[in-house]
Amino acid sequence: MTGSDGESDTHVLTDPDKPVFERGAVDMFLLATPFPLGEVRNLRLQHDNSGGRPSWYINKVTVQDLQTRQVFHFFCNCWLSVDHGDNMTKKTFNAAKNNEVASFRNIFQTRTSTGFRDEHIWVSIVDPPSRSSMQITWQELMVGVQSGLLMFPINILIITIFRSIKPRVISKSHKGDSEESLRPPLSPYHLF
Repeated sequence: MTGSDGESDTHVLTDPDKPVFERGAVDMFLLATPFPLGEVRNLRLQHDNSGGRPSWYINKVTVQDLQTRQVFHFFCNCWLSVDHGDNMTKKTFNAAKNNEVASFRNIFQTRTSTGFRDEHIWVSIVDPPSRSSMQITWQELMVGVQSGLLMFPINILIITIFRSIKPRVISKSHKGDSEESLRPPLSPYHLF
């Protein structure tokens, strides 16, 4: 990071307790600098292109100075990858200006992408929110599919039975009985 009062050292972003930079994840890190950086102006990100799927899409980065409580936003919206975008694994991003942070485009994009992923039930199963503790295994998925396939013929049978049932016809015992006398009596507590 480069600020108005200096530049920080390079930091390796890892977490010994959990994997980082996974799809849809929000990762947080606490970085220490030997001196205050002032207003953070730009941020340099890079990776070594190692691992099974090294391509990394960065949506945005938020930096907060814990002493001054100032917040700096970096709208990256690009790939750090040799396979996607401009084929670079190292980029520098400038801090967003206040009017960029409050722009309709930014607010709309942020709310729709996170809202759709977090609040739409089917999407949240396939691509769960990063803060979700729900995990689904292949075994659980297969049990669900097998249960659905097993219940399908039973449901069809029940539907067929109900469709084939004919309504009962109440026979008139006397020709002079009115329509009302053929109705079953209502209990005094019957509610409509």
